[in-house]
Amino acid sequence: MGFSLMNQLSVAEKRFPRNHHDIAADFFALRKIHTGAKWAFGEGRNSLNPASHCDIAWAGALATYAHTERSHKMGASILLENGTCRHYGG
Repeated sequence: MGFSLMNQLSVAEKRFPRNHHDIAADFFALRKIHTGAKWAFGEGRNSLNPASHCDIAWAGALATYAHTERSHKMGASILLENGTCRHYGG
């Protein structure tokens, strides 16, 4: 997900609201680090939101992943008061 998000940022596929600079700062606070054997993604400092852990950016990455996978399988389970469990879909 990290690489996909970085690619989207590099070609301007992600858009940010003009009046919410803290959202863009959250995305650009992501850091790519090579550990010798693999790449890892972490969070840098977001100067507009010191409490940030890049949650907005990771939510954007998850949304893109869900959109591209498009696994339309959905299900639900209901636990009734009498202990019976009913399953639907999936």
